[in-house]
Amino acid sequence: MLCRLLTLAQILLLLGCAHEAQELTAQQQADRQRLIDKETAREAPQQRSALAVETAREARRRAMQDTRPSMAEEISLVKAGGVYTLPVEINGVLTLQFVLDSGAAEVNIPADVVLTLLRTGTIKDTGFLPGKAYTLADGSTVNSPRFLLRSLKIGQRRVPDVAASVGPVASSLLLGQSFLADFLKRIS
Repeated sequence: MLCRLLTLAQILLLLGCAHEAQELTAQQQADRQRLIDKETAREAPQQRSALAVETAREARRRAMQDTRPSMAEEISLVKAGGVYTLPVEINGVLTLQFVLDSGAAEVNIPADVVLTLLRTGTIKDTGFLPGKAYTLADGSTVNSPRFLLRSLKIGQRRVPDVAASVGPVASSLLLGQSFLADFLKRIS
């Protein structure tokens, strides 16, 4: 396009400079129009060819997207009080908002939620693991009972057999490394 404009400008300059004070005769106008038409005709196939190549590339790209199964999925993270929360399905029956906590060693479930899971039969007494001592962010140590969740699910990705600690009733649901490490392996 730039080449065409430069060529047209040169033609106009040549025609204009030669006849600055004179008006163009009918013959000169016809010659000028032929030059413009010739230049346009020469560039048209190149432009059509470039457009065809670009259109073909775009069509191939769209075809690849349409035939390739999508592995990407959008998960909503909500910032609340300086932390990010997201919906997590527990054992295929209950979806709750968890705090994404990459610093937590394990998933933490408050005692009242654990009791609800026990009452509904989604975890059994046999699912409890030996307790463990945890070091909290403030440096204090807490002993906590542990149990095994059958699964946790974010979006369409399910991770089976996730170890979790039982936290105080007032504690947050934490999505820790016992889930995150396995989840990240599965999506990579």
